[in-house]
Amino acid sequence: MNHPLLSRRGLLIYLGIWVFIGVLQVFRLVHFASIPLDIALVDGFFSSVWFGVLGFSLWYYVCHSRRQHLTFLHTLGGYVFAGVVVLAIWVAGDYTIMSVIFRDNPIAISYLWQSIPWRMGGGVGLYALIILSYVMILGSADLKEKKLTEERLRESLKQSELNLLKSQINPHFLFNSLNSASMLTLTAPERAHEMIVALSEYLRYSISGSHEKYSPFHLELENSRRYLGIEKIRFEDKLIVDFVVASDCSACLVPSMILQPLYENAIKHGVYEATGQVKVVTVAKVQEAFLLVEISNTFEPNVSAKKGAGLGIANVRGRLQMLYGNDHSWLQVLPEDGQFTVKMTIPLRVT
Repeated sequence: MNHPLLSRRGLLIYLGIWVFIGVLQVFRLVHFASIPLDIALVDGFFSSVWFGVLGFSLWYYVCHSRRQHLTFLHTLGGYVFAGVVVLAIWVAGDYTIMSVIFRDNPIAISYLWQSIPWRMGGGVGLYALIILSYVMILGSADLKEKKLTEERLRESLKQSELNLLKSQINPHFLFNSLNSASMLTLTAPERAHEMIVALSEYLRYSISGSHEKYSPFHLELENSRRYLGIEKIRFEDKLIVDFVVASDCSACLVPSMILQPLYENAIKHGVYEATGQVKVVTVAKVQEAFLLVEISNTFEPNVSAKKGAGLGIANVRGRLQMLYGNDHSWLQVLPEDGQFTVKMTIPLRVT
């Protein structure tokens, strides 16, 4: 860490403090110790500024001492030794200057010798104050750095969790799509080609989009259409898809790949085991400060649903809570009257 006073403003403030201490010292010497003004001025200002110079350099000793990671007793002993050295240099400097300037003034020389005891006492107090100030500054800096490190670790962990949730594309969809494309190459080559092209575009976007935290809603919706188009080739007339999307939704930013698990859930639990047609409807609109997305699918209540761990909806809810706060209202699940509806609320942000 750089010296906290190594700036023009810091140096001026530091110098101003010691000049103020010098003024107080001059006032004390003249009015309470009856010292002549010329002696008081030289001693007061030089003594204060000289101690300030020594105090400035103590920063580097405190930093060095902290880097050694010594025990409390060793650290305290080091500070005591440094204090003795600093006070000796300070008093020696005062004595040298006063002796040179007032070498023919016996009053000044007498005062100089008599002032050593209280000078040392005052120096100990100033030394302790400077050391304590530096220790507190370094402690505060360490605390800030620790908080920043913890925040970076939390953000890194959060991002890792988000990446993990985004990366959980249902492998069964890929296997089933490839198997369907393989069978279609024998019966309907053109549809097989259409399916492979759609699957390629879907995977390309899924892989590239997984590296982004947010994506425009229209891009997410376009990739979801590819996914549903692939499933439409597989299930043919059994699957009906409908979109009711307001135009002002296009530029809204949403978490990347946030829609995919919801459509996978609709296909898995609505279409797979159904004997009749299943309709998947997407409704999106902007309302006040939120983007509202509603994905619903019909299902047959009397047909046993395909078993699963329910990770899709759980992952979406987890991502929304990590991004926007721990609130369950971001995602609502409403299964009723032969229709399964997922309502997602996303705070409004636009590109």
